Amino acid sequence: MSRSEENVDLFVVGNDNRVWSQFWSADWFPVPGGAVFEKGRPVTASSRVPGHLDLYVVGNDSHVQTTYWSAETGWAADWFAVPGQAVLDKRQRVTAVSRRGNHIDLFVLGADHHVWSTYWHHRALQFRLRYFIEKESTDDLLQGGDDEVYVSALGVDSASVVARPDGTYGADVLRGGEIGDVSSDDVRDPWRDRPHVLMEFDIDRPGPWPRSYTTTLLVIEHDDGDLRNGFDTLYGAFGTQIRDAVVKAASTTGAVIAGPLVAGAIGALAGDVFDAVNEKTRSGLADESFTPIPITLHADGPEQFARHASVERRLTQKVEQFGGFYEILYDWHVG
Repeated sequence: MSRSEENVDLFVVGNDNRVWSQFWSADWFPVPGGAVFEKGRPVTASSRVPGHLDLYVVGNDSHVQTTYWSAETGWAADWFAVPGQAVLDKRQRVTAVSRRGNHIDLFVLGADHHVWSTYWHHRALQFRLRYFIEKESTDDLLQGGDDEVYVSALGVDSASVVARPDGTYGADVLRGGEIGDVSSDDVRDPWRDRPHVLMEFDIDRPGPWPRSYTTTLLVIEHDDGDLRNGFDTLYGAFGTQIRDAVVKAASTTGAVIAGPLVAGAIGALAGDVFDAVNEKTRSGLADESFTPIPITLHADGPEQFARHASVERRLTQKVEQFGGFYEILYDWHVG
């Protein structure tokens, strides 16, 4: 199995009945976990995306066991059973097929001599742009014609807030790509039929519920400044502010933070502190950078997305500052 162009990974059940692995230019090592299998049992490896491996073996209980490796987190702590009650022939090899990066199909010959199948589908919550309306530009007569409007975002999933062994807290802040010129028909018109994914959150990520997902919009009306430097400045200033606020909120709870507290911490940045940081940021730019806008979705549990009032609905966010007036049409989508 190849997880990248530079790697070849091998897997086999060893003499100690554990799965052993070896990759190009490395020695053999046991895959972590306490699961044991009969020698000669077929091991199936699948790579659905670069930097990720999934292993499958029919266990001694005649159910499929699996574990995984990720470039970000390494090996899972232990093997676990693929859900389902089907009883399988322990001698059979599991076949794994990935039609796309977020989907895996498994096939194996059952004890009844029929082919059995199951699947795994990764669900993601997407913040998508549907359209952009420019009702009033920030331009004046001295600035000339309409400027280009660029949009990006920062994202925080409350499940990313973790308590470290030393008692401190950490939180991930996701960074979205820049999109522009969103005031151009060529850019925004295609979104009517195919919304643009600006931010994506992993619904299946382990963590406490209720949970919050916050997309903080960054908007720059481009005049004659360095756009790349402008967004880097915003990412640096507000990404740090968001992370600090979330971590501070977590530290006051004495435990891993719940979703609404994360959203509250980010939302508070829209007040005086956020405005002060934004003014300092804008002073070093020739472009107009608008005060970032946090938009949050709360969910009590993963089952709520199917009936959530704000999911799969077209929503509108108004942006009014510096004489400019825009409307951003967006939605939250589960896919």
